[in-house]
Formats: sequence, C-alpha cells, structure tokens
Amino acid sequence: MIWAAIFLLCTPSDCMTAGSPLFKSKEECEYSTVVYGLGLVSDNFPDHVVMAWMCVTFGKIPMSGKVKL
Repeated sequence: MIWAAIFLLCTPSDCMTAGSPLFKSKEECEYSTVVYGLGLVSDNFPDHVVMAWMCVTFGKIPMSGKVKL
C-alpha cells in the first residue's frame, strides 16, 4: 500500500487542495505531515489556511511498469 497526505487549503474566498509525497505506511504519512508537512504547506501557500488534512491510501499499486487506469 502507498499513502499520501491530502490538504484542504482555503482563503476567505477560495479553496484548493494540495498533496504530499508518497509514503510506505499510514504512520509514516501521519508523522511526516505533523512534523514537516503542515509547516511546508503553510510556507508554500501563505495566503491559505489548512482547514483539514488526511492520509489516504491508494491500495496496492505496482511500483514498476505502467499502472492500468
């Protein structure tokens, strides 16, 4: 399984999403997001406020070759 953090970022008039790099576990995703990710997202999008975030999984995806969609 692979994991990534998804962030909901808003200004008073607009919202957007942003994502993190991929992680091998939910625990790694959550730790990295709390320790590094929230600060980096705030620095990269200073006009936005992080309204919510969560680590999501994409299930088993082969890491070599092409992924069929």
